[in-house]
Amino acid sequence: MVPETDVLPILHGFLDSSTGLGTRSDGDLFNLRHLKAKSKTKEQLIQELLFADGSAFVTHSLQAMQDLLTAFAETSKRFGLTINIKKTEVLIQDTRNTKLNPRAVLLNGTPLAEVDKFTYLGSTISNNGSIDAEISKRILSAASAFGKLRGRLWDQRGIHLKTKMKVYRAIVISTLLYSSETWTLYRRHIKRLDKVQQRHLCQLMNIS
Repeated sequence: MVPETDVLPILHGFLDSSTGLGTRSDGDLFNLRHLKAKSKTKEQLIQELLFADGSAFVTHSLQAMQDLLTAFAETSKRFGLTINIKKTEVLIQDTRNTKLNPRAVLLNGTPLAEVDKFTYLGSTISNNGSIDAEISKRILSAASAFGKLRGRLWDQRGIHLKTKMKVYRAIVISTLLYSSETWTLYRRHIKRLDKVQQRHLCQLMNIS
């Protein structure tokens, strides 16, 4: 994955149609039997994720990533655009537990930095596929949002509890659960999120 470029949206489909990440839809996310079925499914190839001045590429191999990035850079030049090498990074999610040798993806002859995690559109993506870092970030952000409203709202006795709860759901909960529809949660994650919410509610209702 190569995020954070200074390239604006360019012509869609400039890459070879065989390069990218294949997905299947039209089924329950957790219904593996349905996803493996050869019928009643829709196949789609994802190559690039573009948003404003940020871009993310997804491939199954380093060679495919190199080809995709090279094609992207060459096409960008035609429009007078350049890619910021300092803001461009590579994240490799390996399915094996073995430690591999350092790998390099080149941009105009310069190797890009390989990272363990990066943030794209506010969400943290880790190389081990875990959401632990994302959960920790969401908890810190929610705690910050809760703390900023303590003096202005939570500690104000003249404001009805029902009003406080509406603000809490709109600001704190939405911050805590941002992008949660993409999470694969385990029991330990749910316990952490429940603990944070219980702590906030006790403080909000002044329960020791």
